[in-house]
Amino acid sequence: MLYNFRHNLEKINYFNTFNFFILSSLLYTSFVVYYLSYDIVQSPDFEKYMQYLFFYDGQLNTTGLEQGNLYFYLAYSISYFVTKLIPVITTNEILNISIHLTNLILIFFAFIGLFKYLVIKGFQKKNIYLGLISIVFLPQLNVLRLSFKPELLAFTFITWLFYLLEKYKATKVDFYLYQFSILLALLSTSKVSIFVMVGILLLFEIVSNHRYLFSKKYLRVYFLFFLCFSVLSVENYLFNDKLITQVEHDEQYNNKAGAEFFTTFSKKDLIDNPNRYFFSDSFLGIILLDNFGDFFKLYWESEYTELNNERLDFFTVNDTNNYNSIPTISFDKSTSTWRISANVGTRHSDKNHENESRIRLGLYTTIVYYLFVFISLFVKFKSKTKVLIISPLIGIFIVALSASGIFGNNFDPQVGDSLKTFYYAFLVVLSFCILICEIFEKFNVPKKTIIILILLMQLFVIGFPQNYSQTTLEDMHYKNSIIPLCEFNNLYIWDIFNAQNQNDCNHESFEFSYDSSKERFAPPTEVKALSFESPFKYLPIANVTLFLSLVLIPWLFRKKSKK
Repeated sequence: MLYNFRHNLEKINYFNTFNFFILSSLLYTSFVVYYLSYDIVQSPDFEKYMQYLFFYDGQLNTTGLEQGNLYFYLAYSISYFVTKLIPVITTNEILNISIHLTNLILIFFAFIGLFKYLVIKGFQKKNIYLGLISIVFLPQLNVLRLSFKPELLAFTFITWLFYLLEKYKATKVDFYLYQFSILLALLSTSKVSIFVMVGILLLFEIVSNHRYLFSKKYLRVYFLFFLCFSVLSVENYLFNDKLITQVEHDEQYNNKAGAEFFTTFSKKDLIDNPNRYFFSDSFLGIILLDNFGDFFKLYWESEYTELNNERLDFFTVNDTNNYNSIPTISFDKSTSTWRISANVGTRHSDKNHENESRIRLGLYTTIVYYLFVFISLFVKFKSKTKVLIISPLIGIFIVALSASGIFGNNFDPQVGDSLKTFYYAFLVVLSFCILICEIFEKFNVPKKTIIILILLMQLFVIGFPQNYSQTTLEDMHYKNSIIPLCEFNNLYIWDIFNAQNQNDCNHESFEFSYDSSKERFAPPTEVKALSFESPFKYLPIANVTLFLSLVLIPWLFRKKSKK
């Protein structure tokens, strides 16, 4: 009996170690894939938020923007260290590496926080690992990591906020609440929309699972939060010359969405024409097509990314025009394509049928996902994670209020913005992961098969498989030659891109066969140069000090406990 227990324990540890290795590998691989195929300088509003970097660099007297400084300063600091590690590269190359790396680090710590939260909520570790693996290539996590905006910081901090609440509930150790207050203050001063969404989310969580926090004995916790919030707000104002609430939008956003925007919906167009040109006037249409897609064509559907420009045509669809026919799949060796024969109508006869299939797959995923979210409203979970599962509904509600003019004019009727899922993407990612964990805990399903299918679906939606031209591949080989792990990447990364290996890892002597006069890769947008002389010239002391205290407080506590 003792042998069987020990054997089962070793088996569990083995699977957890294996799953950790798979998760770590996927995270690093996703970083390399996105770094090589998506120039983050082309991301939405990048030029606008470069103001922060120019300020830290000493080129501006103020940022002129209203958002908190922590996220942007982290990116600038990492950029500074990248210049010391990899000399003789352009500002574009520095920022492309640094911001991708910053976002990867934030995701890594978000995964740690989410893992610890789910463990304390009673989930099996093997199911938690599978849940985390399922979101590595999740479209809305992609949207967060391919942006230079603080919403990714919200994803990271929320996981730790919920963990700290549960940790205090289990241990009654005060310093967990002190950490919670500091972390919440940092997050609340990052962006006003994040402040509102997270505030409502935590109110629901506290009312549902932590009502004891309304007691007078916790006034010191509220006081610490308001003190940190005030100090951070003052510092951000000194750097920005604006308060967090002084949001300014471009002229095209000086509109309010009318009632018809929230009621207009065409089921026929959703079937026949699932794209932005038919649904920019439909609230529900945008949600269905953007939640697991790129409705606004800013990321993997952008014209500036290799994820979109050179996709491999690997299947064709033949309409049998027969309702009674059984769908069949065959492989044509001569063209290396799959042929699907079924009664699908004429919509797949278009040469763009594969990209439309990606849009449809994102649409179907959204429908299934929200079906589970609504079902969860009526299901009692032992783990009490319902608030996070339904949290995207809070995000949808807030962006709907914003579009309708409750918080001031903020709606572009030409494209249906500001209804981007991006604004509450961090809630979608958390909800999706926890839903997967809940399903795996409750039902005996083929978990590994489901995870593999989820990953394949996500990779297909964001543009894989690829068939890159020689020009594109040489640009990507050059990007790879810049980073220190170039030789390690060469061992496997080019198989992902269906390309031949490239062993040249000396970026200073890299040559391009398609243009011998060209010394290095030139992106479509060349950003103004940054000097990166020192990360301490305009140091947001309060932001950095409070952020570092989140690490120092538990370290000092453990040191004191050992004594």
